[in-house]
Amino acid sequence: MNDVVYQVFDVTNPAVWDYQEAFFRMLTEDWGYTYHKLDFTRAAILYPQADFYDKTLPLPKAYRLAMEAVRRGIGEDGYLLVCGGLYDPLIGIADAQRTGSDVLSMWKSNISANGKTVPFTVKQNLMRLYMGTWWDNDADALMLRVQHEMTRGERLTLGLLNDEEIKTLLLNQYVSGGLFSQTERLLTTSDDRLWQIRHLLPLVKVKSAAVNLFTRGRFPSRVAVEGVDRLFRELVLFNWSDDTEREVTVTFDEETFGMKPEEDREYLLAEFYSGVWQIAKPGETLTFGILAPHGAAVIKAVPYDPQKPYIVKTNAHFSLGEEVDVCEVEGEELHFAMTSLFPCELWYRILLPEGFEACGDGKEVLIGVDKPGPVDMRVPIRDCREALS
Repeated sequence: MNDVVYQVFDVTNPAVWDYQEAFFRMLTEDWGYTYHKLDFTRAAILYPQADFYDKTLPLPKAYRLAMEAVRRGIGEDGYLLVCGGLYDPLIGIADAQRTGSDVLSMWKSNISANGKTVPFTVKQNLMRLYMGTWWDNDADALMLRVQHEMTRGERLTLGLLNDEEIKTLLLNQYVSGGLFSQTERLLTTSDDRLWQIRHLLPLVKVKSAAVNLFTRGRFPSRVAVEGVDRLFRELVLFNWSDDTEREVTVTFDEETFGMKPEEDREYLLAEFYSGVWQIAKPGETLTFGILAPHGAAVIKAVPYDPQKPYIVKTNAHFSLGEEVDVCEVEGEELHFAMTSLFPCELWYRILLPEGFEACGDGKEVLIGVDKPGPVDMRVPIRDCREALS
């Protein structure tokens, strides 16, 4: 690999299994490591013609036996991320698996038609979202940097994505459902790019599925997202076109959102990037602005209760507020509480319950957070229900 010849353990040899178990137990129990990443693990079975110790042992079986030994050494409390190997033999062993190739921070490559560019790698991840039921899907590292010259002659160091393409790369991480990884020189990455990780952190665990996996085009363009620990639904849209804007028009139904809305119930739908929100019933067709080439959109759908407040716009998390601990009306105050992780300005626009008004701001309240740490605010609002009745 990379013009280097490596020595590879023979996974058909029981002595190797014993060695790996002892080695990883030392790493974990004696040296204190709790996170272990094993990369390029297909090297062990890449050459079936090699002079294996046990030629009767199928290589997928040998691969699993070797990885079981690694797991025993790490123990159940350790975290095992496996990369570049087989999938099926690791069910029940790995805590996480890479689901795509090494990502390049470019949309097109002059080396091949697709290469390992963003569309290529995102497609791989979308095709493997179902694996999130077995482990945490690893969509590979997020690359937000702007860098037009290679370092060390490596294409991986480039940063050639425009702002729309960054949206797609961010959402590739989000829909993967349980793992966030980033590779950046933090001090040389501009704040406007670096702090876009606020759309992903804190980690909100989701499970996702490509809605139109086998029906429309080469790259899936719609992903249905469902909260795991918190109950919410979202639809993520990708525009793979190189030159055509698309209207974000969707029909609120089971086929589009991957959920069956309750009949005769209203839902609140809000799109993250445009800030457009609407209250609709099942079956209605709604428009949420324009989707630029290579861009993406996120539409959240929740059952609407006119007696509750809702976060309808934000520049923070893709889940539109699932990272917020408290957002509720208490008397004539809106109580808002969370913990901010970022030294950049976050804001949340909150739709008040029917019959309430913000002092001087109509039906919506704007909450601003300008530094990291715990936030606990109480905003005065006006209860107009008696006057309305």
